[in-house]
Amino acid sequence: MSVRKISGLILFLILGSLSCSREYPVQVRPNQPPKTYLWLFPDSTIAPGVSRQRIHWWGEDPDGYVTGYLFGVAKVSLPVSGIPQPDTIVWSWTTRNDTLIAFPLVTVRDTFTVFVRAVDNTFGGEVDSEYAIIRFTPQPFWDHNRNGVFDEQDQLLLRIMSAVDPRGANQWMPVRNQPPSVRFVDDPNDPTKPMQQPETTFTAATFSWQGTDPDGNYTITGYRIALNDTTNPARFFALSRTDTLITLFVPRARSSSDSGEVAADIYVGNFLRSNANGPIGTIPGLKLDSLNVFFVQAKDVAGEFSPFVRLPDVGRRWFVRKPRSRLLVVADYVDPVDSAAAQQYYHQAFGTIAGGVFSNYDQLNIGRGLTATDKAVFRVGVLVPPFVDPAFVYTLRLFDFVFWYTDQNPSFRVAQKSLAYYTEILRGKVILSTSFRVTNPDPNTGDPRILLPDFAPVDSVGSVDLFTQPRLYPRFGTEQILGGYRLLPESSGSSGPYPIIAFDSTSYVHIVNVRPIYMRADGRYIYRLEDYRDANPVRYTYTITLSNLRAVSVTAGGSSYSVGDVGTIAVSMDQGTTWTLQPSGTDRTLRAVHFPSNTRGWTVGDAGTILMNSGGSSWANQSRVTSQDFYCVRFLDDNTGYAVGTKGILIKTTNGGSSWASLASRTPRTLRGVAVMDANTAVVVGDSALVIKTTNGGTDWVQKPVSAGLFRRLHAVSFTSNANGYAVGASGMYARSTDAGENWTSQTVSVFGGTELRSISFANGNEGMVAGAGGSVFKTNDGGTTWTKALQSGGQNLTTQHVNGVATLGSLGVIVGTGGIILRSTDSGVSWTFQPRGSLYVGVVDGNRRFVFLGLPLHLLRSQAGIGAFLEHVFVSEFGL
Repeated sequence: MSVRKISGLILFLILGSLSCSREYPVQVRPNQPPKTYLWLFPDSTIAPGVSRQRIHWWGEDPDGYVTGYLFGVAKVSLPVSGIPQPDTIVWSWTTRNDTLIAFPLVTVRDTFTVFVRAVDNTFGGEVDSEYAIIRFTPQPFWDHNRNGVFDEQDQLLLRIMSAVDPRGANQWMPVRNQPPSVRFVDDPNDPTKPMQQPETTFTAATFSWQGTDPDGNYTITGYRIALNDTTNPARFFALSRTDTLITLFVPRARSSSDSGEVAADIYVGNFLRSNANGPIGTIPGLKLDSLNVFFVQAKDVAGEFSPFVRLPDVGRRWFVRKPRSRLLVVADYVDPVDSAAAQQYYHQAFGTIAGGVFSNYDQLNIGRGLTATDKAVFRVGVLVPPFVDPAFVYTLRLFDFVFWYTDQNPSFRVAQKSLAYYTEILRGKVILSTSFRVTNPDPNTGDPRILLPDFAPVDSVGSVDLFTQPRLYPRFGTEQILGGYRLLPESSGSSGPYPIIAFDSTSYVHIVNVRPIYMRADGRYIYRLEDYRDANPVRYTYTITLSNLRAVSVTAGGSSYSVGDVGTIAVSMDQGTTWTLQPSGTDRTLRAVHFPSNTRGWTVGDAGTILMNSGGSSWANQSRVTSQDFYCVRFLDDNTGYAVGTKGILIKTTNGGSSWASLASRTPRTLRGVAVMDANTAVVVGDSALVIKTTNGGTDWVQKPVSAGLFRRLHAVSFTSNANGYAVGASGMYARSTDAGENWTSQTVSVFGGTELRSISFANGNEGMVAGAGGSVFKTNDGGTTWTKALQSGGQNLTTQHVNGVATLGSLGVIVGTGGIILRSTDSGVSWTFQPRGSLYVGVVDGNRRFVFLGLPLHLLRSQAGIGAFLEHVFVSEFGL
């Protein structure tokens, strides 16, 4: 190595040694606190501003970076140079560089100081929530529960002391309060328009508004209202900040004794709330039979008021009418000519009741201002208040009785809550006379008839034509009733029968949309439409239920039982001629029924439902605790029977249903049909062409073969002897067995086509029937070798409703289906009649005798003494006038 290289190496080592000795030992440099800067934007000068200001800031850290900020507001009247000591400021944590600060202003003018402190990266992770509350007295902590004191729920933040700017930045802020404002809300009946009172009301009116304040809506502390005069504070009434929906109400007893100004009671909230809590006070100055103006203004925390706003607007009218009668007649008509004619007729009729007690009744035309199109899409008339609840309810409250008559598009949305509250809570009495729209819209699109059970003593109303071409009757929704046809009374009421009323005979045909009315359980039928016996079959008939019927069974004595949706059970004791409903005690779908004798039968359905009948009108519950649905039940006698259903569930009883034993079907498929041949032998069918059989009373079940390649669902199975069996199912599937169910041969029957076959029943070894979808019924006279169409007229099915169940007994056949249809044949299926052939019920009264409903326009009816006889009966016998 050269001398030059050696000298350089020595020099390098010396310099390195000197350098190391100068820095050693290491001196830890203390953290340098960050600095904070505050920026007002866009103002460049300090002047009184609104109490909500956006403040901007930033921070700089000489030996790291800023991770967040603390900001707070203190009531300090002069600019300060640092953080007040002790530090009692309530700080908020943020990682943002700006925020909108709301100053807690309680006077018109005041001053505050905004403080901001940057926090550097030596503090990180301890606070992970924006706007967390941080306090420094008595020591730094995160005030989790925001109660102002350090407790076990809070978190110490000792490291923040060395990370926060000790001085911070601050700015003195003079602030002036901004007064609030108030506006009336939009009309809930039509949100595109601001709220207005009808030009005429009775002594009940609802108002609603909303207040706003540029300093924050929470700074509004209340409102005050006035009637007709804002110059006299003694006539104001103060409300809290939450009282923004109020109703002014003057009871009839108060208004009847005064013809000038009266005090109005003040109710807050909707009807249920206000009626429960009662009035909060009264306000003077409501003028009767005169024009009125309602005023409201808002007050904020600083004591400043908004300008008054008024209803009605300038140029509009609000006339308050004094009620004069105990009776309100609600006209719900669009056509002014029809409405005027009806009004004249009712005026004459009411003048004859109880010595003319209702000669000067009050009237409200809620159809005024509407077209037929408006009504069809549920718009309301100009005299309907913007808040039906509570304004219209309180309007009805002024009267003891309401008579409501409508055209074919009733305003059921107006009636829905108001009449329910009026009758149930206020104990008011109602007569509602209506017809229904001619068209049959889908209920899912808003058919108003679905609202009727909400307030009237009606369970349901026929909604669709059950029968299409050919138009055989009964046809629900028929529009023609011949002049002179009568409403015949039911005499089951304690007050005796209603008077007979007939359609006006001066008109040959009345165009009225007739629909069957099904009463609520606590109701009572009062009128039925006279049978139109000149038609074949009878015209004005009805079905016993609108629920889908799923199955039917006929006993050896000729009694018939049908079951269906929502726990429906219909019973006929005269071979299917007349039917009545029986309570089932369940709303679950019942899917099968079987009566092995005249005195005992069972029905099964969803969620393990099993009901037993011992020949009376009541059903005992024998249900199983299971989530599976039962699809079929069959008994050998009054003791031994099987029930089958979803997920292969299969159960058996040998003691009349007192107990049931689960059997191993060894399949997860749904089982849909069962036939019992003797104590040991039974056959079950189900999905994917499944057939299983037991020969030892259900202990073991063996799957039996069906023609290869066929996997369609089997719905039902029936045996005419121990040897001959028949099974039917989806897509027209038909299989036969001649060896007691050991082997099954699928057969193609051309007349079946692809029809879904749902039920099968044989009256004997030769005569049988099969029923299925689309009104399809087929019969055989040769033991199932050939089949022909039944339930036909002119080559078409008598109904397009699905036929779900068929039962036979000798020449008697009964079929049931969707929409509650029941048909009966007494000649082995050659001819059929729709059952039951009763009259169409069009009038009911509720069990409390407070609501009379007529599904026909009353003013088209006459009686020997006029409609006055009907009204007299209702008001005296039902309403206790």
